[in-house]
Amino acid sequence: MRLTLDAPIILAGVAGSLNDSHQAGSAWWISEVVDPVTGSRLAQSLFASESRCIITSVDTVVSSSAVKQALREQTGADLVDMESQTFAQCAAQRGATWAIVRGVSDGAQTNLPPNIDGWVNGDGQTRPSRVLWDLLKRPRDFGVIRKLNASSRRAMACVSTLLSDRFGK
Repeated sequence: MRLTLDAPIILAGVAGSLNDSHQAGSAWWISEVVDPVTGSRLAQSLFASESRCIITSVDTVVSSSAVKQALREQTGADLVDMESQTFAQCAAQRGATWAIVRGVSDGAQTNLPPNIDGWVNGDGQTRPSRVLWDLLKRPRDFGVIRKLNASSRRAMACVSTLLSDRFGK
């Protein structure tokens, strides 16, 4: 079955940085998606010329700067998330025109709190009680979370700007 649409399918959201030049609070059109296991790449040409930014996807949150650096060396990717690879594969298999835009929530040198991947449910909603419980156990993480919240908000404002610039308001 071939999926045909009048408009491209666009995945928008946040990702973590693997590259110091892609700082928290910025946003990027993704030019390629690289598989961290096979190294295979899916390129999209829709808006890729507007920025050269490569993303890779993993199954769990990459929370330490050491793991981020290793993933960068392994894949050459600038950003990491948990959805782009599956999205790009599905869209490409269906013949859809697709694009990805990502805001950067955390920098390459940022170490995230352990268990942060349990703070959001399957629908992308924050689990406040889980966050509170983990912060009560590790109050020193509160500053990191405040910075992450602020940079994620700035990043999504930049994502909105990129989309508005391309498609109007």
